[in-house]
Amino acid sequence: MTRLFITVVIIFIMTICSLAQEKPWTGPSADFSHGKLKVSENKRFLVFDDGTPFYYLGDTGWELFHRLKLDEAEQYLENRRQKGFTVIQAVVLAELDGLETTRRLRAELAPPRQPQVIAMTANAMQGDRELCLAAGMDDYISKPIRVEELMRALAASPENTGQPVGAEPHGPPTARPVREPRPESAVLDPKALQRLVATMGGEFAYLAELIDSFLADAPQLLAELAQFARTEDAAGVRRVAHSLKSNGADLGATAFTEQCKELEELGKSGALADVAVRVARLQTEYRSVEAALRTVRTAGIVN
Repeated sequence: MTRLFITVVIIFIMTICSLAQEKPWTGPSADFSHGKLKVSENKRFLVFDDGTPFYYLGDTGWELFHRLKLDEAEQYLENRRQKGFTVIQAVVLAELDGLETTRRLRAELAPPRQPQVIAMTANAMQGDRELCLAAGMDDYISKPIRVEELMRALAASPENTGQPVGAEPHGPPTARPVREPRPESAVLDPKALQRLVATMGGEFAYLAELIDSFLADAPQLLAELAQFARTEDAAGVRRVAHSLKSNGADLGATAFTEQCKELEELGKSGALADVAVRVARLQTEYRSVEAALRTVRTAGIVN
């Protein structure tokens, strides 16, 4: 199943790349000076025709296809190009979420054709794991992604366990690692930043790009959040708080992430009585996060 998943991902990427190159982007974001994209000989990377590695730095643009007009999409893509992003992850059918997709897969596909489905989301609210499993998903991983958690989930696939799809796992479920407590006064969690750098091959330059991107985008997102709070737009509060929560968690902004989580829960429940006060508190916390991230950025090292 793992090989099948990797194969499907590679085919999807190559299909998108092929379509993109048949009708190339005419704006300044296009850069195929090294030739077309292809899978490397060891099947592990994307490279250009001349062997130049393809540097993958992705951003998520869930609203790209179904909300933005053409000129807005072009502006968004150019903005991300200037910030160093090379891949934009978007949803074609945003109205069909992961829960409903899984339900349909389980209802419509025969057992031999059933895929392994693992939820991977920045949602970590009470009951979300149960919702995913009830929809028919096999496992649940919350962001920021830990390599050991991902490997555990993949190792539990039918191909690796020898069990047929849909069979109950042998023995009790694997215990999830517990995060070590940290001082509440700390703005950033150094261990989270160290893990993030490690996942990027130990290159601080990549972390610096993520910090720059977060500091560039967060003020606008916070302004949108404040506007949604003023207009009592629960869906908007939930969506923006979710985005900020995910980014904050990746960078180890613990208190900031927790406040975003609380706002997301309020948006989910529709209880917006004190949301404006909470947004103001989040903006204050962001200023501390911004200062701490700029210190890390200037130091060029994570202690």
